[in-house]
Amino acid sequence: MKSLALKIILFISSLALAPGWGTFMKAGAASQLPSTLIHNSIQYEGPDGDTSDETLTGFTIYLPLITKNSHYIPIFGIEARSRLDKAAEAGNAWLRINLQLRWADIQPVQNGAYDWTKAAAVEAAILEANQHNLTPILVVHAVPVWARKYADKACGPIKSDALNAFAEFMRQATQRYSPSPYNVKYYQIWNEPDAPVNPSNGDSQFGCWGEVSYLYDPYFGGEYYGEMLSRVYPAIKSANPNAQVMLGGLLLDCDPTNIGPGYCADLQQARQWNFFEGVVKRAANYFDIAAFHGYVYYQAGKNPVWSEKSTLKWFANGGVVDGKIKYLQGVMARYGVNKPIVLTEGAILYGDATPSPQYEAHKADYIVWLFANTWAQGLKGTMWYSMEGWRGSGMFDSLGQPTPAFLALKNMTTLLSPAEYLARENASGYTKFVYRTADKNIWLLVPTGEFYGVTNTIAKPTSFDKALDLFGNEVSFAGDIQFTRPIYVILNR
Repeated sequence: MKSLALKIILFISSLALAPGWGTFMKAGAASQLPSTLIHNSIQYEGPDGDTSDETLTGFTIYLPLITKNSHYIPIFGIEARSRLDKAAEAGNAWLRINLQLRWADIQPVQNGAYDWTKAAAVEAAILEANQHNLTPILVVHAVPVWARKYADKACGPIKSDALNAFAEFMRQATQRYSPSPYNVKYYQIWNEPDAPVNPSNGDSQFGCWGEVSYLYDPYFGGEYYGEMLSRVYPAIKSANPNAQVMLGGLLLDCDPTNIGPGYCADLQQARQWNFFEGVVKRAANYFDIAAFHGYVYYQAGKNPVWSEKSTLKWFANGGVVDGKIKYLQGVMARYGVNKPIVLTEGAILYGDATPSPQYEAHKADYIVWLFANTWAQGLKGTMWYSMEGWRGSGMFDSLGQPTPAFLALKNMTTLLSPAEYLARENASGYTKFVYRTADKNIWLLVPTGEFYGVTNTIAKPTSFDKALDLFGNEVSFAGDIQFTRPIYVILNR
């Protein structure tokens, strides 16, 4: 342990002496680094999650790498059930497995033995994810007939006298999948649980826990979902204290914070989509990570960023991604809760027809924006939906060739995975995201105006090194920098 602590000190000392790091060590800099002051001891987390202390007399150390925007796991992620090698090739760190662990299949008989052979496909995907250094998120879903509140709803709520049985199932699943060779740490309980019980298809992949569970229920079943979490969370933690319990990604069809344009249309809808507040009210201490879903639809001639921010039922608070983040943060703040947030499904959708080349260009631009924007807002992870695709969102075309979006993501992760996010600047017509690597600063410039293809112009900075398009090709400029699509400007330091 003493040798490890000494290595940490020497490493930090080298950073402090490196160009650019001195600003972090000046007087007053500690105020910019929340939770990074360590006095007289170093605490580190080992690979199995346990912590150890080593006392060092006479030292006050500031750790500039550990800031509120640093990620032990980079933000980049995807949902997939195939081509996991390609998911890794694109630079993803997270994998939301597009195969659910189905309680209904594993324990079809009450008090019966667990048949883990029914999870063979899921287990194979977990093992493959580990082979490619992808961090898996395991989604648990589907109620056995004997445990259903509604006999025809496998996607729906669990009846109250079966909640403890589900908790035991989760304890057993966590005990099975946490150790090697599976190494699962993140367990997501259901998918879109705020979707209504009716008219959901009985075996829908939507969660369908949403209902008026008691007279004048203002949270549309959210408290009952929270009650389930209050049973499940202790069971999961008893099997693995370091496991992370993630809420099912919330659908959040409209903004329930008000009624009218840009919000839910009426009070009934506002109550229906305020499911999350019921969860927090009942179970603030029984989940580790909040999650939501957010999609934008392709509009010919319109900038996809503008389309995201102009989504009909969310535009009042910034759009279908920013608005949902604000809603989740606002609810948690009212209850004194501060949990990480993950976007477990996001994409730009085309429709059921074969996507046009114009859509594919929009998709490549949007994937860059989605990851940059959510990273800048401090999300723990963002998952593109999906490798296989839905309504045009896939990473490979019908001939098995990578789409422009795949290539744009691969270039983005190559440039930015080693980088630290520093700041964003919202200008007229574009947003500038600022990053830093060991020897360069990087500006990512993304158009945000209403119309697609509009030229933006900025002065070339004196520290300019080079510019790269969203696919990594170098772009030359005789004078000012002009761009109609996302572009990376590399600056010397």
